[in-house]
Amino acid sequence: MQRIFARTALTLSMLVLAVLAACGGSSSTASSATATPNNFGALSASKQYNVSFWEAFATGANKTTLATLVTNYQTAHPNVKITTTAYPDYGTLLTKLKAAIAAGTPPTMSQVYENYVTLFNANGANNVTSLKPYIEGANGLSQTDLSDFFPKLLADGQINGTQYMMPFNKSDIVLYYNQDMLTKLG
Repeated sequence: MQRIFARTALTLSMLVLAVLAACGGSSSTASSATATPNNFGALSASKQYNVSFWEAFATGANKTTLATLVTNYQTAHPNVKITTTAYPDYGTLLTKLKAAIAAGTPPTMSQVYENYVTLFNANGANNVTSLKPYIEGANGLSQTDLSDFFPKLLADGQINGTQYMMPFNKSDIVLYYNQDMLTKLG
């Protein structure tokens, strides 16, 4: 469980750093890219960073865990303010994301299904940023960090070999059955 928590914390940290490195930094979330290949993920102690993070963990253990991750990150980085907005389900989140992108006011980052990125970048749109420079940059992820992720989950976040998403949470559909009962019933 600790390894899963650490991996989730690492992913959240990497995503926040990636997003912040692309932002200028001020009292509001900047949209202009000021990062250079040498400082991806580097935070300036003299700047205030605001991150909006939309997610679909409205209740339960996932919500509690996410709140703990955000608190821990903000404690370690006092000049970073992360504002989470929880939606009750993925359908509502998708609707809100589509509207925000159309209005030019998307969140800094969001929890999404893999197919959302293809949708958001369709027809030449560039609404989602490649994570490659942040992963490979001086402050990026080591091969050891990347090996904590199942290769298939990392690949799910790629389009044409470019990493646009990092694994955050994954659900598996599982069917449990009672073999003795099924055998008895024929």
